[in-house]
Amino acid sequence: MGGKWWFTGDLHLDHPFMVQYRGFTNCPAHDTHIIDKWNDTVKPMDVVVVLGDIMWHSHEYNFKQWRALRGNKIIVKGNHDYWLRKYKLDFKRIYQKKIKNHYFVCCHYPMWTWNRKDYGAIHLHAHSHGKTMPRVNMLDVGVDSAKIILGEYRPFSMAEVLYLTNTTEPDERY
Repeated sequence: MGGKWWFTGDLHLDHPFMVQYRGFTNCPAHDTHIIDKWNDTVKPMDVVVVLGDIMWHSHEYNFKQWRALRGNKIIVKGNHDYWLRKYKLDFKRIYQKKIKNHYFVCCHYPMWTWNRKDYGAIHLHAHSHGKTMPRVNMLDVGVDSAKIILGEYRPFSMAEVLYLTNTTEPDERY
């Protein structure tokens, strides 16, 4: 896995309530927009940590959408991701990784405390749909948060995560 690192969650593909919540007219329009914004951002060699709630149903239509998303995907299971075993996809409940001198703890749910927090570890989560504000070393990286902070339903880059968690200044090397 060689390219840039990206973080996202709460895609909720084919989810009628989220279509209405996000102001789209129907599921295909919503899903196409989410997929297009992802693919405009992520390159095929990039890595995307997806923090759960990917799709609403487990039928083949949704799995085709999942496969259409670019990048090498690491899945962190969310509360709506019952379909993962059906398609034999590997997933984590918590994903911990040191990337370019920064330690990340990724979980679908926001946590009050996390592994290596006192040593500067960054906690990334989804689930809150943009209702938790960024704070030092913690960020909601779901697409609703991205829409509020970045103006688009798309993944957050590592540089954006580091900047928004007050970890470092923006740097395109990430």
